[in-house]
This record gives sequence, C-alpha cells and structure tokens, in this order.
Amino acid sequence: MQLWNTAERYGLVSKLLHWGIAALFFVQFVIGDLMDDDDPSQLGLHTSLGILLALLVLIRIPVSKLQTQPAYPPHMGPWECRLADLMKMALNLGLLLVAAFGYLAITTKGEAPLFFGVAMPVLIGENDMLHEFFKEGHELLAWLLLMLVGVHVAAALKHHFIDGDDVLRRMH
Repeated sequence: MQLWNTAERYGLVSKLLHWGIAALFFVQFVIGDLMDDDDPSQLGLHTSLGILLALLVLIRIPVSKLQTQPAYPPHMGPWECRLADLMKMALNLGLLLVAAFGYLAITTKGEAPLFFGVAMPVLIGENDMLHEFFKEGHELLAWLLLMLVGVHVAAALKHHFIDGDDVLRRMH
C-alpha cells in the first residue's frame, strides 16, 4: 500500500487520518451523550479526545492540500464534484467548530481544559451566559455534524451500490 495518495487511490496517511477521525468522532459522540458533566474524569477524557480530534483535523487539512487527490469518477457532473468538495469542507469545519465550542464551554466555566492532564490556556474567563451559549452550541453542532456524517456515508454507499464506482473502495 502506498503512503501517499495517487490519482486513483487514497494513500495510507489519508486513510489513517480519515478512519481515525471518524472513529474518534463516534467515540466522542457516545461519550458526550452518556457522560456525567459533573464527573471530572469523564469530562477530562472527553476534553482530551476532543482536542486530539481537532489536532488530527488540523493535520489532515494541509496533508490533504499538499498531495494529489484521487480524481472523481467520470460520470460525476460538475455540480456533484462541487458538492463533494463542499461536504469535505463542511465535515472539517464542523469537527473544528464542535471542538472549539466544547473548549470554550469549559473555559467560560472558569476552568482550564485538560489535554491528557496538561492544562491548556483559558481563552475566555468565567461567564455564565457565554458558558450556556458554548455548551448548547457544542451539543447542537455535534448533532448537526452527526447528520452531515450520515449524508456523507449515504453518498459513499450510493456510489458503491447504485453507481458501481470505486469511490468507497479507494478509501479502504
């Protein structure tokens, strides 16, 4: 398996980032849904994984831009290619926004977010109104992102089962 993308397939680096981010998002979603917000160990794990997820996305964006991207199948029209590009941008932006809102929800509670035990900077001090805004925004954005992921998965399955092309296969 090649390390970097080619015009036909994604390379190992892209695949590891794609599937690692996907798995981590689903783990984060479940933890966030089931955790006790008042349990520091659960919140610490969720925060650490959220920061890690954001860092992986911040690595994936330039890695993706610096290498060849597999060509879209010839049957895809320009609008479909543009929509696919917009979906990739929306997924990356959504992941970063969910993480940022979660981070700011913690700092507006007057606490320093912990990244595997290391205190991160408090960007905004304690503020109850902003805390509620970022906390509710974090949860809403996570649900919206889950819906976007559902559309992304549905599109991949459409390519595989209806179009019969290799869009899904080249990412695994």
